[in-house]
Amino acid sequence: MKNGIKTLAMWLIIGVIFCIVLTNLVENDSSKIKYSELITLINEGKVESVSIDADKTKATVILKEGKQRKEVNIPNVESFMNSTQEFVKEGAFELEERSELILLIVLKWAAPFGIFIIFLIFWFIMMGGISGNNGGNKTMSFGKSKARMMTPADKNKVTFEDVAGVDEEKEELEEI
Repeated sequence: MKNGIKTLAMWLIIGVIFCIVLTNLVENDSSKIKYSELITLINEGKVESVSIDADKTKATVILKEGKQRKEVNIPNVESFMNSTQEFVKEGAFELEERSELILLIVLKWAAPFGIFIIFLIFWFIMMGGISGNNGGNKTMSFGKSKARMMTPADKNKVTFEDVAGVDEEKEELEEI
């Protein structure tokens, strides 16, 4: 049971790391545009709508040509608003600011605590603290030793039974 949990935990960790690396390496560049391109497209009248994310660093742009959806990083929202204020008043495109979902806010704050609790649970399982066997390192298990006390007279009297734990007489009786 313990080895199964360790193996599962290791594969989960490897899977999460793989997914993170994969998403960082595979970015769809065709769906992204530069901020300067966005300003040019707005000036040319090719933008239908702009939706600014709640964190005010990214925006989703929908172009009039083919209803293409593009993403853009916005360095400064105030300068963006100042440069596009006239176009918004004229109705050249729709400007919308998305609000952040309550669930995402809660997850943002609760995720570190959840990861810490999961880490503690796996720590106790790996160390054997939950199963009640005095921990994985067996520090306090000295009372469970199977060693025998020997007197000085018994010092040189080592028999086959002492070493192998097999009684020769029982084997002879079983053969008969």
